[in-house]
Formats: sequence, C-alpha cells, structure tokens
Amino acid sequence: MKKIISLILSVCMALQVMTITSAAVEIDLTSLIISVGSADVMTGETFTLPVRIEQNPGIISTEIVFKYDENYLELISVEDCGLLKGAECLITEPDSENEYFKMMWDDIDNHNETGVLANLTFRAKERLTDKPVYVEAKPTYTKTLDTDLKYVSNDVYAGNVNISLNPETPLVICDTVFGVGGDELDVPIYMYNNPGLAAIKLRIKYDPEGLELLDITDGKILGDSTFTKSNPITEYDYLTSYYLMWDDIGDKDNTGNGVLATLRFKVLYKPEFNGNISIWLEQCFTINSDLE
Repeated sequence: MKKIISLILSVCMALQVMTITSAAVEIDLTSLIISVGSADVMTGETFTLPVRIEQNPGIISTEIVFKYDENYLELISVEDCGLLKGAECLITEPDSENEYFKMMWDDIDNHNETGVLANLTFRAKERLTDKPVYVEAKPTYTKTLDTDLKYVSNDVYAGNVNISLNPETPLVICDTVFGVGGDELDVPIYMYNNPGLAAIKLRIKYDPEGLELLDITDGKILGDSTFTKSNPITEYDYLTSYYLMWDDIGDKDNTGNGVLATLRFKVLYKPEFNGNISIWLEQCFTINSDLE
C-alpha cells in the first residue's frame, strides 16, 4: 500500500512540475531597476559604491533616497555621474525636514539610459558587526515619472558592505550578552590594536529603566595607569552616562590589549527598554606620551 501511495504522489508532483515549466515566464519591462554595489572593507577605510540603473523603461524625472546604517557608515560625498545627459541634478542633504540624503534628476526629455547613475563615497566607522551593512537607493514613486507624467514602478537591489577589523586601527568594543529580569550580567569592554596610550577616556551610555549599573572593574591592561570613573550623568534623552578615564602619571605609552574594563549590570523587570550599551571614545583625552 505504501508503494502505491508513493507512486501516486510522484505522478502528482511530476504533473505539477510539467504545468509550471510549460507556463510562460513574464518579465516586467516597465519597472525602473536600481542597484547599489557591494564591498568588503576594513574599519576606517574610505570606499565608493556605484548606484546603477539596470533597467530603464523611460523617465523624465526621479528622486533617489539613500538609506544606510549610520552606526557603521559615514557618507562622505555623493557624485552625479552624468548618465542622464541634460537632466538637472539636485542634491539634498539631511536636515530637520529631510531625514535622508537625496538626489533628484528632472528634465522635459525622455531618458532611457542605463549604467552608473551616481557614486556614493563612505567611510567605515571603527565599529564591527557580524552582519552585512545594507546600503539602499530607493526611488520616490511619486517623483519618478515618464513622458506621460505617469508614475513609474521600481525595483531596488541594496548593496552589502562587509566590515572587518583593520589590524592598524585601535578599537574599543563591548560584548553582547543576554539576560532576563533579575539577572546580573558582566559586559566586558575590549581594547584591540592599542598603538600605545598614555591616557584614554571613554563614555558609556545605557537605559536606567532597564539596566542598573552595579559595578565597573578596571581590567588593568594599561600598566600603572590610574583608573577613575565619574558620577552618573542623566542625558537629555533620559539615558545615563558614565565617564571612564585611564591616565599614566609617568606619561608612559601603554600597549596592553584585552579586557579594558568590565561593567556589571542588573537587568530590571521591565518588558520593553533600550538594551543598547553605547561606548564613545573621547579623542581629545585619548593621547600618547607625545600628546598626540
């Protein structure tokens, strides 16, 4: 009986396959297709991603909105590559009214060119992530028109930026840990690629509604440096900050790497809160023995 059932199922699946393969596959040639290039970069590296028009049914105008993760990427510049010859290009930087960087092309003539529309130059910040950072160039539907002043649909393919650690770039990062209400968690702060420091100052920031800071322990990797911490500071966004400072009174460059400090938190019983712990390096107070 099992063999008969298996045979019937196999026949049904074969029929389904024949039905699918015999159907004509339609490709939508009326969509504007925009893609962004990808790159593998290191922290601190400056690089350029091309924005391409892969398919163009014919447009007289379009606005492209650029979206990316500012935690990991800094947009240095945008360049119009002159692909849409004769079209006027307007670049809008983010401000109180515009959240994102935008480029607008406008003309009275039809354009069906394909190729590199713009170049985006970024700098990879000194932060690591184990996931790709996406860069998207999204046409605004209501501002992408053909010669009949009708809206042109669009498809978007984002670029992927994979960021690795530059072996020559100093880096301070903290671990990701998991817990539930009532747990006490240790969060190490690591120093990598230490070039030699006589003083270093960090600012840590967290949500006191969900986390209670119990203790901060010096990792003692910076030789005889004196470790101090500030009193808690309530920020404008109601988050709490602390300043951590290491200072070598002998002005000696310490090159230690490893656990710079350990933060011990208690997770409070709150269903939703901001679980991010942010760390800033205060560059004006992070110097070597030559005061550089």
